[in-house]
Amino acid sequence: MRKLVLMLCFVLIAPAAACHRSGGASSPPRVETPTPINVHRAIHAKRHAGLHLWRSRNNDDPLNVIESENLGADWDCDTSVSCTHDYLDLLERAESYAAPVAEPELRQMFREYGLSPPYQDPIPAAELRDDIIDRLNAWFLFDGYRERRLEVVTTAIEHTPDGVKKTLLFRDPWVGAFKGYLLLPAGAGPFPSVVAVHGHGQSAESYLQDFPEVLQLQRLGFAVLVITLRLDNADEHEDRLCRAFLRRGLTMLSVHVYEVLLGRKYLAHLFGEQTAGGLLGHSGGSIDITVAIRVAAEAFDAAVVDAVGYFIGDWNAKIIDEAVPTLHPFHDLINDFSTAAVPVLQVPYGYVGAWTSIYAFFEEHLEEPGRCSSPGLADSPDCT
Repeated sequence: MRKLVLMLCFVLIAPAAACHRSGGASSPPRVETPTPINVHRAIHAKRHAGLHLWRSRNNDDPLNVIESENLGADWDCDTSVSCTHDYLDLLERAESYAAPVAEPELRQMFREYGLSPPYQDPIPAAELRDDIIDRLNAWFLFDGYRERRLEVVTTAIEHTPDGVKKTLLFRDPWVGAFKGYLLLPAGAGPFPSVVAVHGHGQSAESYLQDFPEVLQLQRLGFAVLVITLRLDNADEHEDRLCRAFLRRGLTMLSVHVYEVLLGRKYLAHLFGEQTAGGLLGHSGGSIDITVAIRVAAEAFDAAVVDAVGYFIGDWNAKIIDEAVPTLHPFHDLINDFSTAAVPVLQVPYGYVGAWTSIYAFFEEHLEEPGRCSSPGLADSPDCT
C-alpha cells in the first residue's frame, strides 16, 4: 500500500537564485502577462483530462511560435548565473498561484523529508504525472504550454563544415528570455532533434566546450538545441532566488523543466510535431530531464541522462533547484526508467566512455519515432 506523509499539500521546494537586474543597453524582453486561471480548478480539471496530447491529431492546434531575425542583437543579461529579473517578475505575475509557506515550516520539511519512506509500489503514469505537478505547484506553467506564444529571435548565424550554428533568444510570457544554440546538419531537413541540457556551473556555450562530442550528433544528421538555464550555478544567486520561490510554494525546478519543454516545442515547430525528438542531459540537466519525461511524456521519443535526483537539500546550506522535499518520496518512481513512457539510456556521469552508446541509442530511437511502442503509451489516443 502506498504511504506518504506530506507536511503540506502544496508546499514545493526547488532552487533558484536571485540576482540584480542587469544594466545593459538593451531593454528587457517584451513579455505578455499570462491570463490568470484558478490553480485549484485547473488541478481538478487536469486530474480528469490530463495534459494536452503533444502530437495534434488535426491542424487546429498550432504551437504558436513566432520567429524573427535580429542579427547582432544581444541578451540583456550580464551573465546567466546572476540574471534574476525575469524570474523575479514571474514571482509577481504568478502571485495568484502561490501557496506561501512560513520559513519554520520550510525548515521542518528540509529536516524531516527522510521520515517519509519513498513510494515503492508502482503508480499509473498519469497519476504519477499529476502527483509530480501538484507537488511542484506547476499546473499554471505546464498546462497549455503548447499553445502559449513563444518568440524565437535568431541573433547570429554561423556556417560551419558540419552545417549551420544559430544563436537564438527565446522569449516566453512566464519565464522571460533565455539563450540557446541550434546546430543544424547540412541539408534541408526535417531532422530528428535533441534538446541538450547542461549542468550546474555551465551554459550552452561551456557545455559544448566541455563536451565537443555533442557535435557528432549534428554530423550524424540530428538537429541539436542547447539551451542556457539561468541561475544554475549552485551559488548565492541560485540560493537566494530558490528560497524566494520556496517561500511562495513554487519551485525553480519546475521553471527549468518548463524551459526544456519550450526547447522541444520550438524544434517541433521547425520540423513538425511528428518528427522524433530526444533529450540529452548532464548532471542537474539530467535531473530536469527525468522530471520532463514524466510530466510531458508525449513530447519525447528518447532520453539520455548521466545523473538522477533525490530532491533533497540542507536549508542551512546553499539550496539548488532540485532540492524539492515534497518530491523526495517519489524519487524511486521517477528514477525507475523501466516504467518511463519513453526509452531512457542512463550513462556514467560526464558521459565517460559512453558516446558510442549515446549515438547508437539516438539513431535507434529517433531515426523513426518509437514512442508508440513504449510501455504505457501504445494504447494512448495519440498512438491509435
